[in-house]
Amino acid sequence: MPTYDYRCERCGDESTSSVKMEMRHGQSCARCRGLLKMVIRPVPGKIVGQIAQGGGPDRVTAELLNIPLKELPPGLKS
Repeated sequence: MPTYDYRCERCGDESTSSVKMEMRHGQSCARCRGLLKMVIRPVPGKIVGQIAQGGGPDRVTAELLNIPLKELPPGLKS
């Protein structure tokens, strides 16, 4: 079964559950019985591919975010 991360809309409690795909929505908080909303988190990984001439990891990141390279936030630069 897949594992999903949830955050309660009422109390803000976060939890992880392994549930069937068809049961992933409509879960309730064990703490306050509020509605749990799925939390989408980035998957850790590495971009593999060919870098264009004159490019680099920063250029690839800027292209993925669809922003000019000079507007790339400092926290995302390598």
